Amino acid sequence: MNAREVEQFLKDHVDEDEYYNAWSFWDYGANEVEDVPGLGAVEVIDNVGGEGQGDHVHLVFKVTSPKGGVRHFKIDGYYSSYEGTDWDGVLYEVEPREKTVTVYE
Repeated sequence: MNAREVEQFLKDHVDEDEYYNAWSFWDYGANEVEDVPGLGAVEVIDNVGGEGQGDHVHLVFKVTSPKGGVRHFKIDGYYSSYEGTDWDGVLYEVEPREKTVTVYE
């Protein structure tokens, strides 16, 4: 299943009459596991941006298939105080990578 098909499963899982858009539903449901029929268990594992955090926003989803395979997907957008969050990016597959960061305090 490609990223476009995963994106459609995620959007179809949400009743958009009840929410502003599908991505807003996932944004507010961070760290909750949702079973999406035909896809598997979906969890937002990274939710960056929003009010007071600059204009960049993104969500990262972990999708665990019923057979146990795990894939990660990311969507980007932007935040403005006037318009709120706009998820204008395309969902794409990502791989988790561990990085070492040096900070000076």
